Amino acid sequence: MSKSRQQDGAGHFFPSPMRIASSGRTQKALELLQLTRSADLTGIAKELNVSSSRLRHILSKHLGQSPGRYVKALKLEQARGLLCAGYLSVKEVMASVGFQDTSHSVRDYKLAFGQTPSETRRQRS
Repeated sequence: MSKSRQQDGAGHFFPSPMRIASSGRTQKALELLQLTRSADLTGIAKELNVSSSRLRHILSKHLGQSPGRYVKALKLEQARGLLCAGYLSVKEVMASVGFQDTSHSVRDYKLAFGQTPSETRRQRS
């Protein structure tokens, strides 16, 4: 595997931080995307003085996937960390990272990591 890309458990690739930082505007957009954890790019686009469609194109090019998929992957990684800590229920974990539909997020989690959130918790305990 190339050093410029990292792979998650579901086979999605994430660019390395060096590749992402190639543009100041792109770097700022990614920081805001990670902070807001929302695939709605309207506010970020306004702040960077670009159109939403242009920003989506730039981010997709740098991330190798849509901003929506990237945000979902961030949320799923955060959920996995919280599940391993073991303090919250699966429903509470999924809500705390920004998923509104627990059953949908559990399905996405299993697709990403090959096991359910409950299985992750049992395995890490």
